[in-house]
Amino acid sequence: MRVFAALLGAGLAAAGCGANGPTSADHNVYFEGNVYDGIGMGVLVGPSPLQSISIAYRDKLIRVKIDGSGRFTSEDPLPTWQDYMVTIATDAGYRAFVSHNPGFEVPASLASMQQGLAQISTTQTFNFDAYLFPSDVATPDTTITVATVDDMTGNPAFGKAAGTIRLRPVTQSGIQVGAGDTATGTPRADRRVWANDNDLLGPTVTQAFTAGKAVIPGAMLVYGVMYEVSVYDVDGYQPSVTPTNAGIVAGTVSSKTIQLAKVSKDPLRILSSTANMCTPPAPASATPGAQIVLTFSESIEASGTTLAEDVDNGVSIVASATPQTFNVCPLKSGPDPTKQERGTSVVISGATMTFTFNPSVGLTPAIDPVSMFMTCTTPTTITSVTYSNLGQDFIQPMGDPTRKRLLSAMLQEFQPTSTNPTALTCPSH
Repeated sequence: MRVFAALLGAGLAAAGCGANGPTSADHNVYFEGNVYDGIGMGVLVGPSPLQSISIAYRDKLIRVKIDGSGRFTSEDPLPTWQDYMVTIATDAGYRAFVSHNPGFEVPASLASMQQGLAQISTTQTFNFDAYLFPSDVATPDTTITVATVDDMTGNPAFGKAAGTIRLRPVTQSGIQVGAGDTATGTPRADRRVWANDNDLLGPTVTQAFTAGKAVIPGAMLVYGVMYEVSVYDVDGYQPSVTPTNAGIVAGTVSSKTIQLAKVSKDPLRILSSTANMCTPPAPASATPGAQIVLTFSESIEASGTTLAEDVDNGVSIVASATPQTFNVCPLKSGPDPTKQERGTSVVISGATMTFTFNPSVGLTPAIDPVSMFMTCTTPTTITSVTYSNLGQDFIQPMGDPTRKRLLSAMLQEFQPTSTNPTALTCPSH
Protein backbone atom coordinates (compact mmCIF):
# COMPACT_ATOMS: atom_id res chain seq x y z
CA MET A 1 0.00 0.00 0.00
CA ARG A 2 2.86 2.35 0.73
CA VAL A 3 4.31 1.67 -2.73
CA PHE A 4 0.89 2.20 -4.33
CA ALA A 5 0.47 5.48 -2.49
CA ALA A 6 3.84 6.62 -3.62
CA LEU A 7 3.05 5.78 -7.21
CA LEU A 8 -0.33 7.46 -6.88
CA GLY A 9 1.29 10.60 -5.49
CA ALA A 10 3.78 10.68 -8.35
CA GLY A 11 0.98 10.30 -10.86
CA LEU A 12 -1.03 13.11 -9.32
CA ALA A 13 2.05 15.30 -9.31
CA ALA A 14 2.66 14.55 -12.98
CA ALA A 15 -0.97 15.28 -13.76
CA GLY A 16 -0.68 18.59 -11.93
CA CYS A 17 2.34 19.61 -14.02
CA GLY A 18 0.48 18.66 -17.17
CA ALA A 19 -2.43 20.81 -16.15
CA ASN A 20 -0.09 23.83 -16.04
CA GLY A 21 1.19 23.26 -19.59
CA PRO A 22 4.32 21.62 -21.03
CA THR A 23 7.65 22.07 -19.31
CA SER A 24 9.68 24.85 -21.00
CA ALA A 25 13.23 24.16 -22.18
CA ASP A 26 16.04 26.39 -20.89
CA HIS A 27 17.97 28.76 -23.15
CA ASN A 28 20.90 30.24 -21.27
CA VAL A 29 23.75 32.64 -21.91
CA TYR A 30 27.14 32.80 -20.19
CA PHE A 31 29.85 35.47 -20.40
CA GLU A 32 33.63 35.57 -20.45
CA GLY A 33 36.16 38.26 -21.23
CA ASN A 34 38.53 40.85 -19.85
CA VAL A 35 38.48 44.39 -18.50
CA TYR A 36 41.11 46.70 -19.97
CA ASP A 37 42.71 49.97 -18.99
CA GLY A 38 41.32 52.50 -21.47
CA ILE A 39 44.62 54.26 -22.11
CA GLY A 40 46.45 51.10 -23.09
CA MET A 41 47.87 49.85 -19.79
CA GLY A 42 46.66 46.30 -20.40
CA VAL A 43 44.28 43.94 -18.63
CA LEU A 44 43.00 44.88 -15.17
CA VAL A 45 43.44 42.08 -12.65
CA GLY A 46 41.84 41.37 -9.28
CA PRO A 47 41.47 41.96 -6.48
CA SER A 48 43.10 45.31 -7.28
CA PRO A 49 42.47 47.40 -9.27
CA LEU A 50 39.62 45.16 -10.58
CA GLN A 51 37.46 44.39 -7.56
CA SER A 52 34.27 42.84 -8.91
CA ILE A 53 31.97 42.43 -11.90
CA SER A 54 28.22 42.24 -11.38
CA ILE A 55 25.72 41.08 -13.99
CA ALA A 56 22.04 41.47 -13.10
CA TYR A 57 18.62 41.13 -14.71
CA ARG A 58 15.38 42.05 -12.99
CA ASP A 59 16.06 41.31 -9.31
CA LYS A 60 18.40 38.43 -10.14
CA LEU A 61 22.15 38.66 -9.62
CA ILE A 62 24.52 36.51 -11.68
CA ARG A 63 27.71 35.42 -9.94
CA VAL A 64 30.92 36.31 -11.79
CA LYS A 65 34.37 34.83 -11.07
CA ILE A 66 37.62 36.66 -11.86
CA ASP A 67 40.79 34.55 -12.10
CA GLY A 68 44.34 35.62 -11.43
CA SER A 69 44.94 36.74 -15.03
CA GLY A 70 41.96 39.09 -14.95
CA ARG A 71 39.74 36.88 -17.10
CA PHE A 72 36.14 36.82 -15.88
CA THR A 73 33.47 34.13 -16.34
CA SER A 74 29.84 34.11 -15.30
CA GLU A 75 28.87 31.18 -13.08
CA ASP A 76 25.10 31.57 -13.31
CA PRO A 77 23.12 31.67 -16.57
CA LEU A 78 21.39 34.69 -18.06
CA PRO A 79 18.14 33.50 -19.67
CA THR A 80 17.56 34.56 -23.26
CA TRP A 81 15.33 37.58 -23.96
CA GLN A 82 16.30 39.25 -20.67
CA ASP A 83 17.84 42.73 -20.74
CA TYR A 84 20.74 42.94 -18.32
CA MET A 85 23.05 45.39 -16.58
CA VAL A 86 26.79 45.14 -15.99
CA THR A 87 28.48 46.96 -13.12
CA ILE A 88 32.26 46.93 -12.73
CA ALA A 89 33.84 48.00 -9.44
CA THR A 90 37.50 49.07 -9.27
CA ASP A 91 39.84 51.05 -7.13
CA ALA A 92 39.16 54.77 -6.86
CA GLY A 93 41.54 55.48 -9.74
CA TYR A 94 38.98 54.58 -12.42
CA ARG A 95 35.70 56.08 -13.51
CA ALA A 96 32.52 54.31 -12.43
CA PHE A 97 31.24 51.78 -14.98
CA VAL A 98 27.63 50.78 -15.62
CA SER A 99 26.42 49.26 -18.89
CA HIS A 100 22.78 48.59 -19.87
CA ASN A 101 22.35 45.99 -22.62
CA PRO A 102 19.57 44.24 -24.58
CA GLY A 103 19.00 40.54 -24.11
CA PHE A 104 20.06 37.70 -26.39
CA GLU A 105 18.08 35.60 -28.82
CA VAL A 106 18.28 31.82 -29.10
CA PRO A 107 20.82 30.58 -31.67
CA ALA A 108 19.90 31.71 -35.17
CA SER A 109 19.71 28.13 -36.42
CA LEU A 110 16.82 27.48 -33.99
CA ALA A 111 15.01 30.80 -34.18
CA SER A 112 12.46 29.56 -36.72
CA MET A 113 11.72 26.32 -34.86
CA GLN A 114 8.84 27.58 -32.74
CA GLN A 115 7.70 24.13 -31.60
CA GLY A 116 11.21 22.74 -31.29
CA LEU A 117 12.29 25.50 -28.92
CA ALA A 118 10.01 24.06 -26.25
CA GLN A 119 11.86 20.74 -26.47
CA ILE A 120 15.48 21.87 -26.93
CA SER A 121 17.73 23.51 -24.34
CA THR A 122 20.56 25.74 -25.56
CA THR A 123 23.65 27.21 -23.97
CA GLN A 124 25.59 30.10 -25.49
CA THR A 125 28.81 31.73 -24.32
CA PHE A 126 29.74 35.25 -25.45
CA ASN A 127 33.07 36.97 -25.09
CA PHE A 128 32.76 40.61 -23.99
CA ASP A 129 35.41 43.19 -23.14
CA ALA A 130 35.13 46.43 -21.21
CA TYR A 131 37.38 49.50 -21.03
CA LEU A 132 37.77 51.57 -17.91
CA PHE A 133 39.43 54.94 -18.02
CA PRO A 134 41.49 56.41 -15.20
CA SER A 135 39.67 59.23 -13.48
CA ASP A 136 42.77 61.43 -13.34
CA VAL A 137 43.56 61.38 -17.08
CA ALA A 138 43.56 64.99 -18.27
CA THR A 139 41.74 65.90 -21.47
CA PRO A 140 43.38 68.75 -23.42
CA ASP A 141 41.37 71.73 -24.62
CA THR A 142 39.77 71.17 -27.99
CA THR A 143 39.72 73.91 -30.64
CA ILE A 144 36.99 73.77 -33.27
CA THR A 145 37.27 76.04 -36.30
CA VAL A 146 34.02 76.86 -38.11
CA ALA A 147 34.40 77.86 -41.76
CA THR A 148 31.77 79.68 -43.80
CA VAL A 149 31.81 80.30 -47.59
CA ASP A 150 33.49 83.19 -49.38
CA ASP A 151 30.75 84.72 -51.53
CA MET A 152 33.13 85.79 -54.28
CA THR A 153 35.26 82.63 -54.68
CA GLY A 154 33.21 79.88 -53.06
CA ASN A 155 36.26 78.88 -51.02
CA PRO A 156 36.17 78.34 -47.22
CA ALA A 157 36.16 81.60 -45.25
CA PHE A 158 37.70 81.59 -41.79
CA GLY A 159 37.37 83.90 -38.82
CA LYS A 160 33.83 85.11 -39.58
CA ALA A 161 31.24 82.66 -38.21
CA ALA A 162 29.38 83.38 -34.99
CA GLY A 163 26.82 81.05 -33.45
CA THR A 164 26.45 78.17 -31.01
CA ILE A 165 28.33 74.89 -30.72
CA ARG A 166 27.26 71.78 -28.84
CA LEU A 167 29.21 68.64 -27.96
CA ARG A 168 27.10 65.65 -26.94
CA PRO A 169 28.49 62.23 -25.90
CA VAL A 170 27.08 59.66 -28.27
CA THR A 171 29.05 56.44 -28.66
CA GLN A 172 31.92 54.53 -27.19
CA SER A 173 35.16 56.04 -28.36
CA GLY A 174 37.52 54.71 -30.96
CA ILE A 175 40.18 53.97 -28.36
CA GLN A 176 37.60 52.26 -26.16
CA VAL A 177 36.88 49.79 -28.95
CA GLY A 178 40.25 49.44 -30.58
CA ALA A 179 43.14 50.22 -28.23
CA GLY A 180 45.85 47.66 -28.97
CA ASP A 181 43.37 45.20 -30.42
CA THR A 182 45.48 44.47 -33.50
CA ALA A 183 48.93 45.40 -34.72
CA THR A 184 47.45 48.48 -36.41
CA GLY A 185 45.36 49.47 -33.39
CA THR A 186 42.03 48.82 -35.13
CA PRO A 187 39.30 46.61 -33.63
CA ARG A 188 38.20 43.27 -34.99
CA ALA A 189 34.85 43.51 -36.74
CA ASP A 190 33.35 40.78 -34.55
CA ARG A 191 34.51 42.14 -31.21
CA ARG A 192 31.89 42.71 -28.50
CA VAL A 193 32.43 45.56 -26.07
CA TRP A 194 30.29 46.76 -23.19
CA ALA A 195 29.90 50.53 -23.41
CA ASN A 196 30.06 52.61 -20.24
CA ASP A 197 26.67 54.33 -20.04
CA ASN A 198 28.01 56.55 -17.26
CA ASP A 199 30.23 58.15 -19.90
CA LEU A 200 27.59 58.26 -22.62
CA LEU A 201 25.16 60.00 -20.27
CA GLY A 202 27.73 62.60 -19.28
CA PRO A 203 27.09 66.34 -19.58
CA THR A 204 26.42 67.98 -22.94
CA VAL A 205 28.64 71.01 -23.56
CA THR A 206 26.94 74.01 -25.18
CA GLN A 207 28.58 77.41 -25.69
CA ALA A 208 28.51 80.43 -27.99
CA PHE A 209 31.43 81.23 -30.30
CA THR A 210 32.59 84.15 -32.43
CA ALA A 211 35.28 84.84 -35.05
CA GLY A 212 34.90 81.32 -36.43
CA LYS A 213 36.48 79.55 -33.49
CA ALA A 214 35.36 77.72 -30.34
CA VAL A 215 37.66 76.45 -27.60
CA ILE A 216 36.15 73.68 -25.46
CA PRO A 217 37.87 73.38 -22.06
CA GLY A 218 39.24 69.88 -21.49
CA ALA A 219 37.79 69.85 -18.00
CA MET A 220 34.30 69.77 -19.55
CA LEU A 221 35.02 66.63 -21.60
CA VAL A 222 35.32 63.00 -20.51
CA TYR A 223 38.50 61.35 -21.72
CA GLY A 224 38.00 58.64 -24.33
CA VAL A 225 34.37 59.47 -25.07
CA MET A 226 33.24 60.34 -28.58
CA TYR A 227 31.25 63.57 -28.88
CA GLU A 228 28.83 64.52 -31.62
CA VAL A 229 29.56 68.12 -32.66
CA SER A 230 26.66 70.36 -33.69
CA VAL A 231 27.05 73.92 -34.97
CA TYR A 232 23.96 76.10 -35.33
CA ASP A 233 22.65 79.69 -35.06
CA VAL A 234 25.13 80.87 -37.73
CA ASP A 235 23.25 83.44 -39.78
CA GLY A 236 22.66 82.31 -43.36
CA TYR A 237 24.04 78.80 -42.86
CA GLN A 238 22.57 75.38 -42.28
CA PRO A 239 23.08 73.68 -38.93
CA SER A 240 25.85 71.08 -39.05
CA VAL A 241 26.00 67.77 -37.18
CA THR A 242 29.00 65.44 -37.46
CA PRO A 243 28.15 62.07 -39.02
CA THR A 244 27.96 58.91 -36.93
CA ASN A 245 31.40 57.82 -35.69
CA ALA A 246 32.97 60.99 -37.12
CA GLY A 247 32.80 63.16 -34.03
CA ILE A 248 35.54 64.17 -31.61
CA VAL A 249 37.12 61.65 -29.25
CA ALA A 250 38.14 63.58 -26.15
CA GLY A 251 41.85 63.18 -25.56
CA THR A 252 42.49 61.99 -29.11
CA VAL A 253 41.38 64.99 -31.19
CA SER A 254 42.50 68.43 -30.07
CA SER A 255 41.42 70.40 -33.14
CA LYS A 256 38.85 70.05 -35.90
CA THR A 257 37.54 72.20 -38.75
CA ILE A 258 33.85 72.13 -39.67
CA GLN A 259 32.72 73.53 -43.03
CA LEU A 260 29.21 75.00 -43.03
CA ALA A 261 26.85 75.05 -46.01
CA LYS A 262 24.65 78.00 -46.85
CA VAL A 263 20.95 77.84 -46.10
CA SER A 264 19.04 76.45 -49.07
CA LYS A 265 16.79 79.03 -50.72
CA ASP A 266 14.48 79.16 -53.70
CA PRO A 267 16.18 80.47 -56.84
CA LEU A 268 15.59 84.11 -57.69
CA ARG A 269 12.70 84.49 -60.12
CA ILE A 270 10.42 87.06 -61.74
CA LEU A 271 6.92 87.24 -60.27
CA SER A 272 5.29 89.82 -62.55
CA SER A 273 5.81 92.19 -65.48
CA THR A 274 3.89 95.26 -66.64
CA ALA A 275 5.02 94.93 -70.27
CA ASN A 276 1.49 94.15 -71.48
CA MET A 277 0.23 97.40 -69.89
CA CYS A 278 3.08 99.52 -71.21
CA THR A 279 2.53 102.65 -73.36
CA PRO A 280 5.27 104.14 -75.56
CA PRO A 281 5.91 107.88 -75.00
CA ALA A 282 5.06 110.66 -77.40
CA PRO A 283 8.12 111.50 -79.56
CA ALA A 284 8.29 115.10 -78.37
CA SER A 285 7.75 114.25 -74.69
CA ALA A 286 10.44 115.11 -72.17
CA THR A 287 8.90 112.70 -69.66
CA PRO A 288 10.19 109.10 -69.71
CA GLY A 289 7.70 106.53 -70.95
CA ALA A 290 7.61 102.93 -72.19
CA GLN A 291 7.79 101.93 -68.53
CA ILE A 292 8.13 98.21 -67.78
CA VAL A 293 8.34 97.07 -64.16
CA LEU A 294 9.66 93.61 -63.32
CA THR A 295 8.92 92.37 -59.81
CA PHE A 296 11.24 89.69 -58.38
CA SER A 297 10.78 87.16 -55.59
CA GLU A 298 13.08 89.14 -53.26
CA SER A 299 15.17 92.30 -53.13
CA ILE A 300 17.77 92.38 -55.88
CA GLU A 301 20.89 94.07 -57.16
CA ALA A 302 22.83 93.93 -60.40
CA SER A 303 25.87 91.64 -60.46
CA GLY A 304 28.32 93.94 -62.17
CA THR A 305 28.23 97.51 -63.48
CA THR A 306 27.25 97.17 -67.16
CA LEU A 307 23.48 96.62 -66.96
CA ALA A 308 22.45 100.22 -67.67
CA GLU A 309 24.82 100.64 -70.61
CA ASP A 310 23.97 97.22 -72.06
CA VAL A 311 20.28 98.13 -72.11
CA ASP A 312 21.02 101.59 -73.57
CA ASN A 313 23.16 100.11 -76.34
CA GLY A 314 20.50 97.57 -77.20
CA VAL A 315 17.38 99.74 -77.17
CA SER A 316 15.40 100.09 -80.38
CA ILE A 317 12.17 101.79 -81.39
CA VAL A 318 9.57 101.60 -84.11
CA ALA A 319 8.61 105.17 -85.11
CA SER A 320 6.92 106.92 -88.05
CA ALA A 321 6.27 110.46 -89.28
CA THR A 322 3.27 112.05 -90.97
CA PRO A 323 3.45 112.78 -93.84
CA GLN A 324 5.53 109.70 -94.49
CA THR A 325 9.22 110.33 -94.90
CA PHE A 326 12.28 108.22 -95.34
CA ASN A 327 14.30 110.39 -92.96
CA VAL A 328 12.72 109.85 -89.54
CA CYS A 329 15.10 110.90 -86.79
CA PRO A 330 16.86 107.79 -85.40
CA LEU A 331 18.23 107.08 -81.93
CA LYS A 332 21.57 108.57 -81.03
CA SER A 333 24.64 106.42 -81.57
CA GLY A 334 25.58 106.42 -77.86
CA PRO A 335 29.38 106.14 -77.96
CA ASP A 336 30.04 107.08 -74.30
CA PRO A 337 30.04 103.92 -72.06
CA THR A 338 29.46 106.05 -68.97
CA LYS A 339 26.27 107.71 -70.22
CA GLN A 340 22.96 106.47 -71.52
CA GLU A 341 22.70 108.86 -74.49
CA ARG A 342 19.94 106.80 -76.10
CA GLY A 343 17.52 107.79 -73.34
CA THR A 344 17.07 104.55 -71.40
CA SER A 345 17.05 104.14 -67.65
CA VAL A 346 17.16 100.99 -65.48
CA VAL A 347 16.33 101.57 -61.82
CA ILE A 348 16.44 98.88 -59.15
CA SER A 349 14.49 99.47 -55.95
CA GLY A 350 13.95 96.64 -53.50
CA ALA A 351 12.42 93.75 -55.44
CA THR A 352 11.60 95.77 -58.61
CA MET A 353 13.51 96.67 -61.77
CA THR A 354 12.03 99.52 -63.86
CA PHE A 355 12.89 100.21 -67.53
CA THR A 356 12.03 103.58 -69.12
CA PHE A 357 12.81 105.47 -72.31
CA ASN A 358 13.02 109.26 -72.71
CA PRO A 359 12.68 110.27 -76.40
CA SER A 360 13.83 113.84 -75.76
CA VAL A 361 17.19 112.38 -74.71
CA GLY A 362 17.46 109.38 -76.98
CA LEU A 363 16.32 110.70 -80.36
CA THR A 364 18.69 112.48 -82.71
CA PRO A 365 17.71 116.22 -82.96
CA ALA A 366 15.89 117.20 -86.15
CA ILE A 367 18.08 120.32 -86.49
CA ASP A 368 21.84 119.96 -86.36
CA PRO A 369 23.03 122.26 -83.51
CA VAL A 370 26.17 123.22 -85.43
CA SER A 371 24.95 123.81 -88.98
CA MET A 372 21.41 124.67 -87.89
CA PHE A 373 20.13 122.67 -90.88
CA MET A 374 17.29 120.17 -90.56
CA THR A 375 18.84 116.74 -90.90
CA CYS A 376 15.84 114.48 -90.13
CA THR A 377 12.14 114.52 -89.41
CA THR A 378 10.90 114.21 -85.85
CA PRO A 379 8.59 111.19 -85.65
CA THR A 380 4.96 111.83 -84.91
CA THR A 381 4.40 108.43 -83.23
CA ILE A 382 6.44 105.76 -81.46
CA THR A 383 4.62 102.48 -81.70
CA SER A 384 7.02 100.30 -79.70
CA VAL A 385 10.19 100.38 -77.62
CA THR A 386 12.35 97.26 -77.18
CA TYR A 387 14.95 96.88 -74.44
CA SER A 388 17.51 94.34 -75.65
CA ASN A 389 20.90 92.91 -74.54
CA LEU A 390 19.30 91.25 -71.50
CA GLY A 391 21.10 87.96 -72.10
CA GLN A 392 24.47 89.07 -70.75
CA ASP A 393 23.62 90.57 -67.35
CA PHE A 394 23.30 88.74 -64.05
CA ILE A 395 20.89 89.74 -61.30
CA GLN A 396 21.36 88.49 -57.75
CA PRO A 397 19.49 88.62 -54.44
CA MET A 398 20.69 91.52 -52.36
CA GLY A 399 24.10 90.63 -50.90
CA ASP A 400 24.09 87.05 -52.19
CA PRO A 401 26.22 86.59 -55.34
CA THR A 402 26.10 82.80 -54.95
CA ARG A 403 22.52 82.88 -56.25
CA LYS A 404 22.95 85.23 -59.20
CA ARG A 405 21.07 84.38 -62.39
CA LEU A 406 20.97 85.64 -65.96
CA LEU A 407 18.11 88.09 -66.45
CA SER A 408 17.22 86.38 -69.72
CA ALA A 409 16.95 82.98 -67.99
CA MET A 410 14.43 84.38 -65.53
CA LEU A 411 12.48 86.05 -68.34
CA GLN A 412 12.33 82.72 -70.18
CA GLU A 413 10.93 81.03 -67.05
CA PHE A 414 8.36 83.77 -66.60
CA GLN A 415 7.25 83.67 -70.26
CA PRO A 416 8.08 80.16 -71.55
CA THR A 417 6.51 80.86 -74.95
CA SER A 418 8.66 83.92 -75.61
CA THR A 419 10.72 83.67 -78.79
CA ASN A 420 13.26 86.24 -77.58
CA PRO A 421 13.93 86.08 -73.82
CA THR A 422 16.83 88.53 -74.17
CA ALA A 423 14.49 91.47 -74.82
CA LEU A 424 11.48 93.27 -73.36
CA THR A 425 9.08 95.09 -75.70
CA CYS A 426 6.66 97.89 -74.84
CA PRO A 427 3.90 97.05 -75.40
CA SER A 428 4.40 93.28 -75.32
CA HIS A 429 2.93 91.31 -78.23
